Amino acid sequence: MMTTAPSFAIVGGGIIGFTVAREVCRAFPDSSVTLIDRDVPGSGASARSAGLHFPLGRYPRVREMSRYSEEFYQDLRAEFPAAPIHPLGLRVHSAKLDHAGLSSMFTSTVTPLAADAQPGSLASADADYRVWTVDDAQYADVPALIAFYREALGERLRTLFGLKIAKIEETPEKATLSTHDGLSIDADHLILCPGPWALSDVFRPYTRNLDIRIKRVVAFHIDAAGLREASSVPAVDLFFDEDAFFMPWGKGDKRLFSFTRKKWDVTPEDSYGAITAEDRAEALAVLARIAPQLRDSVGGGQVFCDAYSATGAPVVASVTSSGRIVFAGAANGSGYRLAPAIARKTLKAIAKVPAREMV
Repeated sequence: MMTTAPSFAIVGGGIIGFTVAREVCRAFPDSSVTLIDRDVPGSGASARSAGLHFPLGRYPRVREMSRYSEEFYQDLRAEFPAAPIHPLGLRVHSAKLDHAGLSSMFTSTVTPLAADAQPGSLASADADYRVWTVDDAQYADVPALIAFYREALGERLRTLFGLKIAKIEETPEKATLSTHDGLSIDADHLILCPGPWALSDVFRPYTRNLDIRIKRVVAFHIDAAGLREASSVPAVDLFFDEDAFFMPWGKGDKRLFSFTRKKWDVTPEDSYGAITAEDRAEALAVLARIAPQLRDSVGGGQVFCDAYSATGAPVVASVTSSGRIVFAGAANGSGYRLAPAIARKTLKAIAKVPAREMV
């Protein structure tokens, strides 16, 4: 008996789906790999991603994944200097954690920042806030990185876009995808990376026991004098206690303000659109606590949603008894940051399935 090269179908053309596709192509060089998405590459949550990589993990498993992903991106930049990944300064603000507590959650060096070196325009109204710098942060243009992966893989990866999955079926020999327009795709392994569509009807039979919820995500644009960085390397300000950050955005004094929007159990269909009064009110309440001087500088922004897990760590799991179908996602808003580690865990899940024999 001989084993034949396995075939793979990956659902989802965001940063997780494309990172998984890249790693599958590298791990199984003789396999056929097809990636399917309902729209164009990177048009979902990835299109609105800030693309930040913090060397951070609030939980041990996430720290491990963050460390692996950090090394992955360092190697990628070393091999491909043109990859759209860029260095970034990181300042962390906290009133609740001391140096030891903060250092335990980061995988890189944490250094207290002297009071006279702290960014005055982002000084909190709370005098108890302290500021640290953290090494090894970076950011990526996520849609451009997806395009980079796609170009690098070339004909090695078959890509099918504009196709909505209507049905998923499994037999002892294969998994089969059927699209709404009548296309049928067979594969030895099916990897589901549907992002915020994880709980839609076609995927729900495979995700309903994974304890996933979909949360609204909102970020605002802020334009205020005095926010321009003196350094040639831009820096992001992470307010750790609030899980909010200010990131350089465009040119001049503009910042992207991202905060934890507390609206759960939404759908992509009702989350891609205009900012609501409730969104703005919640953002202003957070700003009142961490940077009240910027409340009058809030402009427009962007709205979307993403999949979150109950544990705070991404979900990678075989979702059928055969192990033939694997779910990978629910990265809690850290799809870019943890995509390499998610892909690694996906390969480990695939490796547990016996290869198909060929007479």
